[in-house]
Amino acid sequence: MSKDKPARWRQLYTGEPYTAALEWYRRNGLYNGLVPDAEDPRQQRLEAAVLAALARPSAMPAPPRLRKPLLALAGATPDVDALTLRPASQHLPHLLASLLPARTAHGVSGVPGLRARLSRRTGQLTLGRIHDDAVIGIRATQQEAEAALRQAKDLVKEASLEPLWDSDHMTGAIVKTCGSSFFKQLSTYPRSSVIPRAARRACP
Repeated sequence: MSKDKPARWRQLYTGEPYTAALEWYRRNGLYNGLVPDAEDPRQQRLEAAVLAALARPSAMPAPPRLRKPLLALAGATPDVDALTLRPASQHLPHLLASLLPARTAHGVSGVPGLRARLSRRTGQLTLGRIHDDAVIGIRATQQEAEAALRQAKDLVKEASLEPLWDSDHMTGAIVKTCGSSFFKQLSTYPRSSVIPRAARRACP
């Protein structure tokens, strides 16, 4: 079988550029199939939660074609226990605002516990839950990611929602979300470590 045909098939499944599909096939072959599944249960749960959120109507104001955040994706790069989403760059802020958790009048939108992590060393943007090693990559440059995270926060505020992922809102959001358990934890940690450590225990 020529290398061209499997790469074309993978491209049809994933929406990747042909060059990315061909590079993946040359590196991995068909040992795990053209579109491998996650084997780690934590990665499975994270991918399922993110994809379910992408399929739901967004709580953010959006053009009709983006009422479901899934439509903001140009493609994806699945691998064994790894998934990278490829959003259209102009839609990245809306995608992040729809996936990252925000307080609404009826509960929480997005994926509870999800956080965005931008590596200062590599510039890689990933999404993962608090105290969980499973992550989903987001295809974007560091500059695009930094701008999109700021714009995502603005979109959430414009929708009269409260972001639950950023440090500016984290204290008040955790108090509202976790109730008295947060205050019990609050007194057990030094001031400098209250938010990250108490939040993990009060809101697993």
